[in-house]
This record gives sequence, C-alpha cells and structure tokens, in this order.
Amino acid sequence: MQGFSEQSTSFFFQKKFEDISGKARHLTMPLQLFKFSAVPAPVEKKQTMRKIGLIYFIYLFLYAGLEFTLPFLTHIRFNYTSMQQSKIYLFTGLLMLPIQGRIVRRTPMIKQKLVAEVGLMCVVPAFLIIAQATNTYILYFGLFLYAIASATVVSCLTSLVSAVHPETDKGALAGVFRSLGALARAVGPAIASTLFWLAGPTKCYTVGGILLLVPLILLRRLENPIQEKEKAS
Repeated sequence: MQGFSEQSTSFFFQKKFEDISGKARHLTMPLQLFKFSAVPAPVEKKQTMRKIGLIYFIYLFLYAGLEFTLPFLTHIRFNYTSMQQSKIYLFTGLLMLPIQGRIVRRTPMIKQKLVAEVGLMCVVPAFLIIAQATNTYILYFGLFLYAIASATVVSCLTSLVSAVHPETDKGALAGVFRSLGALARAVGPAIASTLFWLAGPTKCYTVGGILLLVPLILLRRLENPIQEKEKAS
C-alpha cells in the first residue's frame, strides 16, 4: 500500500513537472510565442492573434531599438549632458500622461484600432524628423510625435488582442503578448545600436522610421477584431 502511494505521488509530480515544462516552452520559445501555442483557441481567432502579435513585435522591436539609441544621438549631435537628456524623457512623459489618461482610456473599444493607427502614423515622421534634426526645436517636434505614439500604440494593441479571446483565457493571452514584447525589447536595442554605430544616427533613424511603415500597413489591413466580435454576438 505504501509502495502504491509513493508511486502515485511520484507520478503526480512527474505529470505536474511535464505540464509546467510544456507551458514554459510555449512562453519562452520564440516560434511558439508567434504561434500563440499557449492559448487554446479556434483557428480563426489564433490567426487574428498572430497578426496582432506580429504587428506588436515589429513595432516594439523598431521602437525599442531607436528609443535605446536616443541618448547617443543627442550626445553626438547636440552634445547633451545627462541632465538635458533627462529633460527629454520628462517632456515625453508629461505629454504621455494626459494622452493615456484622458484619450486612450476614454476611447471606446471599437475605436482602439483607429487610435493605434494614429499612433503609428505619428511614430513614422517622428523618427524621420529626429533623424534630420539640426536644432533643439526640430528635435522636440519629433519628440512630440514620438510621445503620441508611446502613449497609444502598445495600449491599444493590447486592447485589440484582448478582445479576440474569452475572459477565461486572458491570462495565457496576456502572458504570450508580454513575452513577445520582452523579446522585442531584448533584441531591438542590440540591432539598432549596431546599425547606429556602423552607419551613423541619420541612416539608423531614417531606416527605422521607414520600416515602421510595415506595422502601420499591416494594422490598416487587419479587420477590426472588436467589430467582428460585435457582429458575431
């Protein structure tokens, strides 16, 4: 009887370990993340999740990379000190607060896709302007557009992907989505920094700004999942 009990306990822990290992693999392997393997959902919904996940990754990959190199650009081009660089982030942060608090949070769910598109429309010229900035006024105009994108895109894409799936599975969905974001933030700065020091700030930011058209185009082609959900109900 005791041997049977020990065998049952051993089997239980082995099964538990296999379940945890399987879930960890779905949340750590890049290919599995892009497939949203950890989220049990119908094929149609998974296709929508994958499209939004790809848009989110491309945007954050480029955005995080250029954001990381911004202190280098301001130091090389304008000889900014640490204090002056901190004022840049203070400026963008103060702009983001009312945009997120008053606009994004009060925007109806059905219009979240539109707000995300506006944010992406702002981030493209933002980095192109920063690439060509020759004085502080031009730089801060680019940062103004950059702040709009920073306050809108990620929040709205998160709302879109959350609307695709039922409430009961949103934990797994949020985990995959955040893991994609973490992957983008890990890889983006390394690639952008390499391009920055090899090609220079102007080419780096110009290329980044142009490439940010890709997530914008993909998002505009995407059917609004919130509209689809309302039609289905």
